[in-house]
Parts: sequence; structure tokens; C-alpha cells
Amino acid sequence: MRQGSSCWRRPQLLANRTMEASYGRAYAHPEKDGASTWMATGPAYVPGAPQIGNPGVLPMAPDEPGETLLVSGTVRSTSGKPLPGAVIDVWQTTADGRYAGLTPEQAGPLDGLDVVDFDLPKYHLRGKIVTDAEGRYEYRTVVPGVEAAAVPGSLLDDLLLMLGRANSRARHIHAHITHDDHHMLTHQIHFDGDPLIDAVSEGAIARDLIHKTELHEDPSTWEARGLTGPYRTLTCDYTLRPIGFDEVKDPYHLEGFWKK
Repeated sequence: MRQGSSCWRRPQLLANRTMEASYGRAYAHPEKDGASTWMATGPAYVPGAPQIGNPGVLPMAPDEPGETLLVSGTVRSTSGKPLPGAVIDVWQTTADGRYAGLTPEQAGPLDGLDVVDFDLPKYHLRGKIVTDAEGRYEYRTVVPGVEAAAVPGSLLDDLLLMLGRANSRARHIHAHITHDDHHMLTHQIHFDGDPLIDAVSEGAIARDLIHKTELHEDPSTWEARGLTGPYRTLTCDYTLRPIGFDEVKDPYHLEGFWKK
């Protein structure tokens, strides 16, 4: 189902994104200490996602379409110390490139892109994972779909075509990663081998955001994980920056920054 127009909300969205971009300065120059690369949240975040187990499964249908994907890794500080109790707030599209959980008002900035499914449960493919005593996490999901970046036939669509750039976004999984005394990291997982990686309209994707997946086709591995078919695994480690004594942790309150 396609969303209705909400142009009035775009100035508010722009103001929020400007504020958020200034917050991203906490992760500027990741090369100096090995911190993870920061990415903007984007317009599809919905606060209040449920906590799942660790290992856990993102909320989805029992017969959810798409390739099964197991994502795992460790959250650490730039000192190398694992961070138990870190919270990873994950959201993504379905295998056909649509987000759940957005109201027509929230979906206004995505008007015309056909990337929202209003019929899905609010927290479909959205969830929070808390890292274990060693800072580790694992969750099961599906490989996300390709998300449109320009309305077909629009001026932007024509411009991207003229420039030889893709009118779709590369497949990706969003996450907010938080831990006491560390700056919140906003991040995206991208997929090695995705042909859109080098053609996206928003510019080059940082190499450390691109991850390889491994396909497991041996039935014995399916059974060991309680699965009924092939699946992929992906490892993504996050490195958070500690907050200095003269720094403020959060310039905005996360759950209130995006309207519920």
C-alpha cells in the first residue's frame, strides 16, 4: 500500500536531520581510534521496538519471504574492551524493500517511493538486542530488499539516470548502538557483492560498512540451528567511542527525537 502525501512534515524532518548530523561529529575521524563509521538514521526509524533474546529473532511471519540471515558480532569500546549490556536497536525492510511500522504522517518523507507497507505489524523486522557478558550478540532476520530512492519518472529519477547512478538504495540493515558512558552509534550494514554498492546516489559507501555473507547449504547445519533450509551468516562488530569528561552524552532524547 502506498502512502499519502505529508509535505508539511518535511521542514520538521530537515531540522531533525540537521541536528542529528551535528551529533554525528562524535564519530568524526574514525581512523584515529578505530571507532565504527557513523551513518544518519534516515526517516524510517520507529522508537519503542521490543527487546528480543540473544540469540534472538526479529519479529516476522513464520513463513517470512526472503533468505534467512544470521547476524552476529561483538560490541567493544575503542580501548578494545567488550561492552556487556550494550543495546542494538535494529530495523530494516522486508525482502521486497518495504518498511513496517510507519504511520502515514511519519511516512511523508517517503511519499511516492512505495517503500512502506501499512498492513504489517508495527514492529515487523524491528527489535532490540542486549549484548551478553562478553559483548556478543546474534539475531536472525532475512536479507533486506532493494529500497527505492527516487519516484519513477520524477526529476530526481531522470537526473540519476543521466548521471548513471542507481535510483535504488543498496540493501542495508539499520542500527542504533548504545551503552553507558559511550556515544550512541548510528550504523548501517551493507552487503558485499551488491551491485548497487558502487552506484548509489548518496555517494561512496565506506568500506567498513560492507560485509561478506557466507551461505550454508549443508542440511546438518540447518538442523543444528533449528532451521529448515539454507541460510547466510554475517559478522558485524561495533566499536563505540567513550564520552569524555567535558562532553554531553546525548544532545537529544532518542525515544522522543522521532515522533511515535
